[in-house]
Amino acid sequence: MDDEDRHEADGQPESGLHAERLTEHQRAPDRGDQGHQGPTPGERVLAVFDASRAWAEEFSPRGCSMVNAHVEIGDPAHPAHPIITGQKRWMLALFTDLASEIAPETADSTARTLMLLHEGALVAHGLGVFLDAIALAREQARALLA
Repeated sequence: MDDEDRHEADGQPESGLHAERLTEHQRAPDRGDQGHQGPTPGERVLAVFDASRAWAEEFSPRGCSMVNAHVEIGDPAHPAHPIITGQKRWMLALFTDLASEIAPETADSTARTLMLLHEGALVAHGLGVFLDAIALAREQARALLA
């Protein structure tokens, strides 16, 4: 039985309770650390997708750990809820910052679209809906930024 299948005595899924620990692991690839070395803002956006793809393939075959934890706990009063939503707000801020460097006048809209592509790809990856969802999302992000 893996950590995500274990439940504590109070019936709360353990994965919801260790969301804070997952946050730092989740943010490492999402920061696009490799991407911040790219010469253009567009390449840095694409690097976020590349890093998430590598992370998901190696560490997260069930999709986004934050989304999975959110599904398990389901209660906004749960102590992990702000951690989970905070990670998603952080991702939106990252995409907004990057999009601002590309086209400041449309940064908010572009960032939201990038976020939807990214998050949708992680969910599709976790569900195994089709092969290489994150690579497809990356290509759609490239087209959006063109």
